[in-house]
Amino acid sequence: MVLPNMGGIRRRIFRLAVLSLLVGPLIAPQVSTAYARTAKQPGVAKTQAKSAPAQHRTQVGKLASKRPHKAISQARRTAPKHVAARKGQPSAHSADRPLVVIDPGHGGRDPGAIGASGTREKTITLATALELRRQLLSTGRYRVALTRGDDSTVSLDQRLAFARAQDADLFIAIHADASPDRSARGASVYVRSRSGTTRLPASKGNSTRIASALATPDPGSTFLQTSMIEQLEDDVRMVATPARSARLHVLASRSMASVLLEMGFVSNRQDEALLRKSSHRGVIVRAVKDAIDDYFARVQQGRPRT
Repeated sequence: MVLPNMGGIRRRIFRLAVLSLLVGPLIAPQVSTAYARTAKQPGVAKTQAKSAPAQHRTQVGKLASKRPHKAISQARRTAPKHVAARKGQPSAHSADRPLVVIDPGHGGRDPGAIGASGTREKTITLATALELRRQLLSTGRYRVALTRGDDSTVSLDQRLAFARAQDADLFIAIHADASPDRSARGASVYVRSRSGTTRLPASKGNSTRIASALATPDPGSTFLQTSMIEQLEDDVRMVATPARSARLHVLASRSMASVLLEMGFVSNRQDEALLRKSSHRGVIVRAVKDAIDDYFARVQQGRPRT
């Protein structure tokens, strides 16, 4: 290359300009490729971050703290839909569905009745309630809440207040019976009574008479009681008079239909052995679920809720 006739300084400037034009395009792709390889290498970014000035790292940290963490966002997206229900609260996203409150009897400091083999009533009532909740939720037709979801102490007032505060459509209390008579066995279903305890036989085809006898104080609860007995008696041993009414505290609310199920006698060795089996409790749960389905089918027909 022949350079023009210039002064010494001008010639140096001209050479530098020419070199930058010739060499620059050759160097730039190599530098870019090197940076790309560095970014892909594991651990390199962390090493570079550690070597960065403290002020720069602080600024980056402030910016990062303003952005939601991906793990938190993913956990929220994949969280179970009924987490609230597992803690005893109904799921809020489906408020248009009827709410069933299940009350597992006893718990915590109160073990309830204790069977001949050491079975505690609080244990089998909770296991039954959890399975009933699972089956009801699986239908997609109900919201479900528990007065207790673990082995905790809950007073009778708290159980009733919880159901009222949730504006429950249905209240199902689950218990196991006991008697000094070790031969006594079988399930029974209670509804609220304004007076003392009433017992009515539940022979085949006698459901209409039972409903009529108890219809005045609480027709919705009585319908649920009758349906529950009919569902249970095909596969579960019942007492001679399973349709009962009593002044029970948890059934005191008149704003919702409510029943109390005695699943059997833990004081009887045969009933106790059955209640310890998840398969037998599953039979009870399916009968209760079918009775709940019948109840809400009745409600949809425009009949009174309680």
